[in-house]
Amino acid sequence: MYKIISNVYDILLYLPLISIRLKVKKIIKTLGVKSIIDICCGTGNQLKMLKRSGYDDLTGIDLSENMLKVANRGKYKLKCQQQDATKLSFKDDNFDLGIISLALHEKPLEVQNLVLNEAKRVIKKDGYLIVVDYMFDKHAFILGVLEIFIVEAMVGGDHFRNFRKFIKNGGLESITKDKFEKINEYKFHFGGTRCFVLKNIK
Repeated sequence: MYKIISNVYDILLYLPLISIRLKVKKIIKTLGVKSIIDICCGTGNQLKMLKRSGYDDLTGIDLSENMLKVANRGKYKLKCQQQDATKLSFKDDNFDLGIISLALHEKPLEVQNLVLNEAKRVIKKDGYLIVVDYMFDKHAFILGVLEIFIVEAMVGGDHFRNFRKFIKNGGLESITKDKFEKINEYKFHFGGTRCFVLKNIK
């Protein structure tokens, strides 16, 4: 799928995601961190935004070779590598902060947990993880729920099946609550998309 859409991914998702990316950049500035890893970084747009803002110690990983080709293009040179997010090559306690943005809902539950476990391992004690993904609770308005559901249904296949299971299991809250301490939460897309700021308590 990503081989097909990698070259148009940023065009299609620029407007739906720009407010989230700007918020993530603002959050990172308040945390005073230096070394940052974007897990499942896709085309690297969040990292490029951080690079333009003066951050230098940036690493991105993604499994898709095509998405990484796009990430490594342009004037802002990034360290984006092809890696499996469930088996990162980095040593323990290596980064001040990690980012996982809209990458968990499309994966089976066991893979979601492996990705989060690896993030926990490579992020320093008392470091931070910013996770953006879906949650359809009482704070999510029907308009946001419908918009997200339609987009995910259009993707279809295993992606959509995993998304439905992810929502049924409780969404973002359900998979992060036992691994990290939530210190802040922000809502987007009429509450259907959440940004959790988590602390890595080991």
